[in-house]
Amino acid sequence: RMTTNELKLFSLIVADVREYQERTLEEYKINISVLKETTEHKDFYNYIKEVAFKLEEKSIEVEDINKNGKRESFKMRLIYRPLIIEDSKHLQVLIDKELIPYVIDLKKEFTRYEIENILRLRSNYSIRIYELLKQYERIGRREIDLQELRRYLGILEAEYSRFYDFERRVLKQAKEEIIEQTDLNIDYEKLKTGRRITSILFKIEAKDQERE
Repeated sequence: RMTTNELKLFSLIVADVREYQERTLEEYKINISVLKETTEHKDFYNYIKEVAFKLEEKSIEVEDINKNGKRESFKMRLIYRPLIIEDSKHLQVLIDKELIPYVIDLKKEFTRYEIENILRLRSNYSIRIYELLKQYERIGRREIDLQELRRYLGILEAEYSRFYDFERRVLKQAKEEIIEQTDLNIDYEKLKTGRRITSILFKIEAKDQERE
């Protein structure tokens, strides 16, 4: 679960991560000037400091099968020791080299232009749905199980438990914002099993002209 601003900062980090892994913690300087251009916060130093420090508290759990066929799990922070200097265009962060292969996999789904689209979005739900649909842009459609979609969006079981609320607060707002702010036109259909809505079929179309 990340806030919108944390998602935006992490997207920039993903874009800048490189494949070399020389030390346990690799140092990166992330160009954050584009965040300054897209935020309305007047005190950018305190804004980016708060976002970076909150992002440092986030971790992922990795579960794998070891050579003995046993499950093993470990946790890693997304970033370590963020450093921001007032009026600097860069944020310095450390990243665990064990995390870098996972970030490289994420990076395959991103281009700098896609990140520019992400930075225009105001809702973390819009950002995550955009990421899901951008991967299927050439296919033009993507069906997602409703419960899987909720999990991917970080929505707890007690949140928007009625589909009416989920559609109103998440799907409709994300659709409107993605169409208005990004390079995609999207729509969706509600698919049912019996009387229950069990999945969402998204329709995806690239806009013909680049944004001005």
